[in-house]
Formats: sequence, structure tokens, C-alpha cells
Amino acid sequence: VTPSALTEIGPVISLNSQGTIIAAGWNIHPGTVFPGINLRRGNFLAAFNPNTGNALWGVNVDTVAPNSNARHLDIPALKISSNDDIYLGGDFNDTVIVGIDTLIAPNLGGHSCIIKYTSNGNLIWAKQDYSVSNSTNLGPIAISGNNIYIFGYVRRNDNFWGYPVTFAGVGVETNVILKLDTGANLIWGITQDS
Repeated sequence: VTPSALTEIGPVISLNSQGTIIAAGWNIHPGTVFPGINLRRGNFLAAFNPNTGNALWGVNVDTVAPNSNARHLDIPALKISSNDDIYLGGDFNDTVIVGIDTLIAPNLGGHSCIIKYTSNGNLIWAKQDYSVSNSTNLGPIAISGNNIYIFGYVRRNDNFWGYPVTFAGVGVETNVILKLDTGANLIWGITQDS
């Protein structure tokens, strides 16, 4: 990381059932991000041999305009399921293209997303929260069996991944825990007013 410019950011890392290192990050300079991985500017997902550190594969997560330094997608969460599918949890604030999926943030507000990959870096889907308040945030995620658990917050009365959130007090934001299926469909939710 370049301390003064934040040109490369590597926020999340995990291991799959084979011990393979899976990491997601962001880089501003197209080219060889790690030896053996040539990527364009933007968020990336990569795998490394745990014994040698050699790159196994790398893919760009989102498409970023060639002359843009803006980060419209932030990925603070990475979890791997028991069958080694890779789940990225994040937030975005503009139109973001992930493979054939387009995530759209109306009014450039903050929205959350979950992106699912196979164990070898092939995109399965990218889905977004369709809240209307432009002020949701997805924090940590957990995977268990056929379920995704997410922890986030909402700053106004809204629907967070389809779960209605109503402020019970005068807090600035409300914490939310949700249970989704592996297609990112809501099963249940609970809230805690802050």
C-alpha cells in the first residue's frame, strides 16, 4: 500500500477447504498486480498457492472507466462456503458492472451488494440491495450450509435486502442481521435500534 495515495488496497483474505489463499482487493495501476496475474484497474479477486505463494488465478471484479481513479465499489467482506464458492460482500455508490450484472445506485447513494464466484474465479452472480434511502451499509457476512448471514445498518426507514426496517427510537442508524439463502433471497431479519 502506498500510504499517501492508497493506490493498492487489499482488504480481505481467506482460505478455502484445500488451503488455497483467496484474496480480494483494489488496485489503481493496470498490469501485473501480483506475479502471474495481469489485471486492469479496479477490484480484483485472486487465488494463491499456500505453500509457494504463486498466483493460481486472478479476475477483475468490476469494470472501471480507464481514466477514472474513483472507487465506486468497496469489498470489506469475503467468505468461502463449504463447497468453496466465494462470496464477496460490499457497498457501492454508482453504476458498477460486474461481469454481465449491473449494480445501480440511484442518486449515487450507498447500497450494498453480494457477489458470488465459483472456487476457480468464475462469476455466478452479483446482486444488490434495492433500498431506497441511499444509506445502507453491509458489514461482515457469514456462510453456513445453504445460508448467508449479513450484518449491516440502515440510516432511515427502509427495506434492507427486502426486510422492512423501522426506527424504534432516535438513533442515527439501525443495526440489522439478516439470513438469506445462497441466491441472496431474504429468509428472516432482526433489527436493533442504535
